[in-house]
Amino acid sequence: MMRLVLLSALLTSASAYYRAAVDVGGDVVAGAGNLTGGGKIGTYTVLLQVLNPAYGDLKLLLECCGDARHYASEIASKINLNMFDGDQEKSIRAQYVGDGKCKATGPVESIAKKGDSKCSYLYSFANKDWKSYQYTAQCVPSDVCAVDVVGATKGLKVAYPVVIQILNRNAGDMAYAGFGPTSSCLEGMNQVNMANVHFKKEEIFINVFGKKLPTGFKERMHVEGMRQLNVREMFSKCENTSATGILYVFKNKFWRDPQHAMNITDFDLELEMARRKKDLDELMNYKLPEPTKKGEEPKAPEPKAEKPQGLDLAKAIGTLGANVGSTLEKEKSSKVEDIQDDLDQVEKKLEEKQEAAKEKLEEEKKKLEEYEVEKAKAAKVEVPEAPKPPKAPKAPEVPELPKVEVPEVPKPPKAPKAPEVPELPKAPKAPEVPEVPELPKVEVPEGVPATPVVQDLPKAEVPEVPPASEEREEATKKAPVSSAEKAAEIAKREREQISQEVLFPWEVRKNSDEEKPAPKEVSARRMQDQHRPS
Repeated sequence: MMRLVLLSALLTSASAYYRAAVDVGGDVVAGAGNLTGGGKIGTYTVLLQVLNPAYGDLKLLLECCGDARHYASEIASKINLNMFDGDQEKSIRAQYVGDGKCKATGPVESIAKKGDSKCSYLYSFANKDWKSYQYTAQCVPSDVCAVDVVGATKGLKVAYPVVIQILNRNAGDMAYAGFGPTSSCLEGMNQVNMANVHFKKEEIFINVFGKKLPTGFKERMHVEGMRQLNVREMFSKCENTSATGILYVFKNKFWRDPQHAMNITDFDLELEMARRKKDLDELMNYKLPEPTKKGEEPKAPEPKAEKPQGLDLAKAIGTLGANVGSTLEKEKSSKVEDIQDDLDQVEKKLEEKQEAAKEKLEEEKKKLEEYEVEKAKAAKVEVPEAPKPPKAPKAPEVPELPKVEVPEVPKPPKAPKAPEVPELPKAPKAPEVPEVPELPKVEVPEGVPATPVVQDLPKAEVPEVPPASEEREEATKKAPVSSAEKAAEIAKREREQISQEVLFPWEVRKNSDEEKPAPKEVSARRMQDQHRPS
């Protein structure tokens, strides 16, 4: 934001005219709140004065909002080009303040009001660099002033200013005459010509019956080391010495009070118009010669009697300008044709001057248009964007690392499926034991033993439980540890098979051809079968 404020200050005109102006966008005013105590339009004045030391007192503050926003830049451009005459503030108020235009803000309102982004503000200041060149000075050494110029000055101090006015066309009415050392005289001349004129207020008195009564104050020009001459001293003769000098100060004819500036072009135009008017007056007052009779020669015009020069000081001073001018310019012819030629030349010069003035005006308009275009470009951003920081240098590119192909980890071989344990064949159901019919009761006669003595049967050896078959062992080994139910079922089947072999051996012999019972077992079974009841 600070950059935008500096930019707005630098866009002002660099010429030292009577006023210096700048237009600032409302967003810029509001954005400088940290520097102006809240972005108020009144306190922003101080910031502008700090940034540009040439800004003096604030003379005018306008607020232009909405469609009238462009008036702020237009007024600022005209002020910086010194395009307003007379009282500039009064002219601006009459032309740009009103309905649909700008608004003039007072000191109280400006201090309390904050900058609006929809508005532009015009600040017009007194220009500290402006100088008033309304005086011009000439230092004449006393020995030069003592010379009788053209037999008219007679070495008098009051007569020499006429010579200066003739030789310097910008020297107007005399405003000051001082006497002093030559060094102080030359220094005073330089100070006046550089617009460093100082005035002092002096009290004015009138003499009433021998008493001095004050009537007011009057500003008098003051030059260091010089003493102002009064009327009696002005009619005295100059001393024939170079140690002292006389400082003559005149009004500057090139200075234009309405414009508050020097304008040689306007002066030349006014001079040309005065000469043209004089020539026209001479043309209108010209008298044609009287017609002559035949055979008579026309009478030669009588020569005008020259006015005597010399002794009469008043006449000498009055005719000094005409006498010096006659030595520098030729007398104009009294013929009508010569006057007409001179008039044509004057008109031609005047037209050339007017054309030159028009060209200059066109140049000024082009400059103003270019300035407004630049201002419009700057205003598009509405806040001077801040300049972008320089881009950081690109980081050096890191070389790509060579790609390393990682071999894929070989997948572990799938574990072979555990072979399914074949289900053992179910043992056939043992046939139901037929019911043994009850034996008929036999009455045994007394004396006879009830039970016959039965011979002891041979002891039958019970075969040992055969070990589990190999198939069962292999199935048990191959079966997973978690299959406890299958193991219990196999054990149950083995027990049933064993019990079947014990209880029903004949069924086992039929089903198994490979295993043959031992001889002892066979005989025991046969004996058992024989004693088994039918």
